[in-house]
Formats: sequence, C-alpha cells, structure tokens
Amino acid sequence: TREARALLGGDLELRSSHPLSSDGQEVLRALDQRGIIVTHVSELVAMASRTGLEKAAGQATQIVELKAVEPAYPLYGTLKLEPAQSLDRLLQPDASLCQGTRCHGAVVQEALLLRMGLAVGSRLKIGQAEFLITALVRIEPDRMANAFSLGPRIIISQEGLQAAALIKPGSRVRERQLLKLPPGLPLEPLRGELRGRLAVEHV
Repeated sequence: TREARALLGGDLELRSSHPLSSDGQEVLRALDQRGIIVTHVSELVAMASRTGLEKAAGQATQIVELKAVEPAYPLYGTLKLEPAQSLDRLLQPDASLCQGTRCHGAVVQEALLLRMGLAVGSRLKIGQAEFLITALVRIEPDRMANAFSLGPRIIISQEGLQAAALIKPGSRVRERQLLKLPPGLPLEPLRGELRGRLAVEHV
C-alpha cells in the first residue's frame, strides 16, 4: 500500500487537462477543514535553452518534461536530490545566487546536464523565465521508472511555471491534485463526493 501511494503521489489523485476554476479550487481548499492535505502538480513538455551567460559544448536547446510542484510535494515517498537539501529551498534560491537578476530554482535529471554541457549552478531559460540549476534528481517517487519519456525531467515551483508563462489556451498540460487523507477517513465516500462536486471540472 505504501508503494502504491508513492507511485500515485497520494491517497487520491484528481487529474484534468486544464486548471481548475475558482469554484473547483475552493472545493479543494475546504478539504483542509477535514485534515486533508492537497498539493497541486502540473506536468507538460517544454523547451529549455541555455542563457547568454552559459558557454558550453553541449546542445543549445533540449525538449524536457517539466513538472511544477507546491511546497507540500511529495505527499508520499522520498524525492532524493543531490545535494540533499529541502526541495522548497532549492526551488526558491537566495537572490545572491541569481547574480542580481530574477530567477527561480530548478532540480533536474543528470541527463539534461550531459546533453547540454551544463552543471549544477548553471542557468537555463524556459519560456519567459530563467532558472538556476540547484540540484540533481536521483529518485522521483511518483514517476514510474519505465514510463515513456520525451526528455529529461526538470522540477520547478508553481511560481516558476507562472513566470515562464507557458500555459495558454490550448496548451497540453496534465494538472494533478494529490490528496493525503488523515488516518481513519474512508476513501470511497470522499471519491464519490468529489466526483459529484467537481463534475463540471471534468476531472
């Protein structure tokens, strides 16, 4: 059961191809009153490129699998990073590390560095935003090891995704709302309740 939760990312997953409406978000916010933890994950394919500051021998651009998370991620399992620091801290680097300009943190699979000739501490541009590579992803709990991959994984914050301005009408994105239930709260009644209350969201 523990492994299943880690692979899914929560006790329950609500999935859609578009962001929830304000009414749908309010339904999920209200779950906090019952001790249910909710975290939002967005996944999409994007293009990463070197910034003008980076002079490397690798390729200048790379298709990547982008994953934007909130501070509560992961609800289950362990995200193993190198260096082993708090994910929230790695995705919100100190301003001094950004060399006086606005940037966000990103943790990446090592394959990205090898293909683009970069290293931890290098910077990337994704969409309209710049990201500082702060760590390597060694194990990602809610990603199947044999899943088909379009490119190396990059994990950023939801704030970083907003800054990148990648999601527009018609964008192909997988929105996941992951729920962690308190002990003793039955799953099936909650599943039925949310299916009804979020029917207009097509989750």
